Amino acid sequence: SEQLAREYATPEERSARAATCALLVGLVLCVMGLLRLAFLVRFLSRPALSGFISGSALLIIKSMSGPMVGGHLGHAHRSTALLSAMCLGWLFAAKPLATAARGTALERFSEGAARFKALVALALASAAVSLKLAPGVAVVGEVPQGLPPIKLDVLSTTERVENMLPGAALVAIVVFVSSFASAKKCALHGGYHIDSAKEMWALGAANVAAAACGGVPVQVGLSRSALAITLGVRSQVASLFAAALIAIVLWGAAALVEKVPLCALSAVIAHAACKLLEWDSVTRLWSR
Repeated sequence: SEQLAREYATPEERSARAATCALLVGLVLCVMGLLRLAFLVRFLSRPALSGFISGSALLIIKSMSGPMVGGHLGHAHRSTALLSAMCLGWLFAAKPLATAARGTALERFSEGAARFKALVALALASAAVSLKLAPGVAVVGEVPQGLPPIKLDVLSTTERVENMLPGAALVAIVVFVSSFASAKKCALHGGYHIDSAKEMWALGAANVAAAACGGVPVQVGLSRSALAITLGVRSQVASLFAAALIAIVLWGAAALVEKVPLCALSAVIAHAACKLLEWDSVTRLWSR
């Protein structure tokens, strides 16, 4: 986004170029699928994937640290940092508390709260902001209403294609490798097999669809995948529910998220990213 902002002055130009890039990325992935190049990921060793996933998790945690403290560590916003700490404390303690409450009158309540611990954290943080118990904490704010229109003219000029194709090819490779690493992590956790060829075709189709909606190149989100694992998601049906919920919010239920603190959202993502850190692999490789 920073590169587009430097090269193109208006949001319309940036949106058009981003959509063109997404389409080119999708087409490159489809061509790679036709050429059966998905087998290349087989040369990625398990330690390499482990290092990539753990490194990505650390980057996610680092990127969330700014919103969680309301700036940077040297100049933290007190209310923001306190609210983030409370959210993280609850997220880490919810499951142990539910385990400790087994056999008591609070067993069912604690298990339900632990199962929906992320929603509980966001709801309580939003209530704290609404009741002015956490003054000055940044929130999501106004959400644009309505779904994006379908655009079929993303390749309106050949000049865009010639200039962006080399970069789009590199982006396509990065999208595939990083997405495969995330999918592989989920597969290892769930005990199932990943078909790299299907992953490549799916990513190609997703990027073409993103271009038609004026979006940017898309890939499997490592932090979102970690959050799904943490919440116990077991199938792709969850993605359909997530898409439906986003559509509902954009159609007129934006008030549900406008008061959600950004620090609480960051805390949820950081907590999920912590689950991606493969300390067992690090200690095993270090001992060798």
